[in-house]
Amino acid sequence: MENYNSETIMASQTLLDELFETVRVSESVLSGGVKLGMGGEAVDSLRQTKINFGYPRNNFIRLTPQLFKQVGLELAPIHRRQMKDKFDFYYMTLAVTTSGGM
Repeated sequence: MENYNSETIMASQTLLDELFETVRVSESVLSGGVKLGMGGEAVDSLRQTKINFGYPRNNFIRLTPQLFKQVGLELAPIHRRQMKDKFDFYYMTLAVTTSGGM
């Protein structure tokens, strides 16, 4: 999985801005006016979109064999062993809000 840091995000924004400018110029009328076509509107919509994620720790629930037993679900032996010996499992809900063009 790729690591998304601020440099990667800034580079992506720069590429999106360059794409928008290229599409804007190619869709512009000869007199120099700006009239965005379908492609320009789509790219501009992407540029304007903002995504906000809720704070995930607010909605963490640690999954344990006891919890599965309480709700009447049978764990596979491998999952029971992983929960006991190797890994911590969590159930997480995450609010995602988009605003802008999309």
